[in-house]
Amino acid sequence: MRDDKPFLYAILVQGRKVGPFDRRTVVGMRVKKMLEDEHVVIRNDGLQMNVGELIADRFEMADHFRPNDTQSRNVAPPASGIWPTFLVDFGGGLRAGAFGFTGRGELRYQGDLLRLTGRMKTGLIGTNEERIKVPLSGFSSVRFDGLKVLLQLRPDQPYDEARRGVPSVVTLENDFAVQELQDLLKLSEG
Repeated sequence: MRDDKPFLYAILVQGRKVGPFDRRTVVGMRVKKMLEDEHVVIRNDGLQMNVGELIADRFEMADHFRPNDTQSRNVAPPASGIWPTFLVDFGGGLRAGAFGFTGRGELRYQGDLLRLTGRMKTGLIGTNEERIKVPLSGFSSVRFDGLKVLLQLRPDQPYDEARRGVPSVVTLENDFAVQELQDLLKLSEG
């Protein structure tokens, strides 16, 4: 992310430039279906992309750093309002996997916390969809081993893995997801 001024974008409509608009305005126009993903935008430095690419590129967001302070992070929702989400496998089967979930679910990065959504066992054969939020400060370490993410919780966290002192292990879909999550967690370090 940048600590300079955010870019402005012109939209190409029937061969003419309209704008300039900031990223948030372009995203809002896409949300309200005034623009499609295929519409072309031109950044004020001359880079040309379509609206879909602009929305998908998290580094096109507004400033992430506080002015004159590159060590301290200002964690705010992305301009698109959509936090990065990763499909994960919590493991488990007969017994619960990471964080008490079983099977597949989602891990969503939300700046200063991770939100996990998945199925938890109820009774002998039933499951319910549940959602938990774990602050990044609740982890003593986060390590990556191939597609596996080993989330070591601090002992004060209210999860079985924290009490036992073993890491919660979730498996990401692919190498791209691993790299993206690693990059996001590096941005959160302060």
